[in-house]
Amino acid sequence: MTNNKGTLAARVAQQAGGQAVAKQQESAPEPMAEVVDLAQRDTWLRWLNERRSYFADALPRHIDESQFIQAALTAMYKTEKLQECTPESLMMALMQCARFGLDPDGVHAAVVPYGKTATFVPMYMGYIELMYRSGMVESVVFDHIHDTDQWRYNQAQRPPDDFEHEVDLINRHDGNKILAYAFCWMKTGGRSQIMFLNRREAEEIRDTRSKAYQLAERNRRQNPGEFAKNPHWGKYNSTWHTDFDAMWLKSPVRRLNKRVPTSPEIRELLKIDDQLDVMERLAVPLTSVPAGGRPEIEPPPPSADEQGAIAPPLDQDEAGWPPVRQPGSAAGSEAS
Repeated sequence: MTNNKGTLAARVAQQAGGQAVAKQQESAPEPMAEVVDLAQRDTWLRWLNERRSYFADALPRHIDESQFIQAALTAMYKTEKLQECTPESLMMALMQCARFGLDPDGVHAAVVPYGKTATFVPMYMGYIELMYRSGMVESVVFDHIHDTDQWRYNQAQRPPDDFEHEVDLINRHDGNKILAYAFCWMKTGGRSQIMFLNRREAEEIRDTRSKAYQLAERNRRQNPGEFAKNPHWGKYNSTWHTDFDAMWLKSPVRRLNKRVPTSPEIRELLKIDDQLDVMERLAVPLTSVPAGGRPEIEPPPPSADEQGAIAPPLDQDEAGWPPVRQPGSAAGSEAS
């Protein structure tokens, strides 16, 4: 490997004697950042394929390991911080995805970098998928209530007469969201308890339980000038910043899983999700997994958006979280 840290374009300009061009190139913000390194992508694909048998053994029979590997590769390439995580933690997180039969696609599950540790995070569509898979749930209903909608909730009446929600399809996007809710119909014919969450409760979860949100807020306070110039950089954002409504909707869906008869698989998933906060606080070391070695790829130099970042406590870095999509298409953990 060469020690010359200049870009390819700058070296060509210097060799041609165009010093002015080279000087201009040096001042430009990372001109080669958008170039896709196909060789590196192939190396990571090879790394995943070498572990194909482990994924195949862990995945449910209805999920093809090739589909799972492609989802993992996409996640690793969209979130470059994952490429800097330890191979043991990355393999552990992917094996947890495979164990529950959830693709790491940012919709059903996500693999999130906390510093050098890759962490499995179930998304709320993953919970819903497992609820259907349990064989006890007929359908899951979850939505926001807007102030233009017609709705009522009367605890004195018995289900299903206690709750009605009529969506104003014409004007609802002009209104404000006031509540998020989730419930399910069981195959026995009954309806579950309805989980409600208002905006203030969602903000309380965000402010007190989300380390990702707290870290991004701290970085914003410590670097106000840089944040004003680059408000979209990863270190200044979390999923609560970029998609508050979807994170708000996620919380009642997650709570619903604790109040309906479901499968041992879902109970285990909830346990892992609940332990995530503790694992982050204690920085619990990961046990080894039966897959060693990491592709010999030279790590890239720090990008512009990493310079001056505030190091999170216990090596908990929030950069590169997968995006949370609009309600009804994706999800996240309650404290994500």
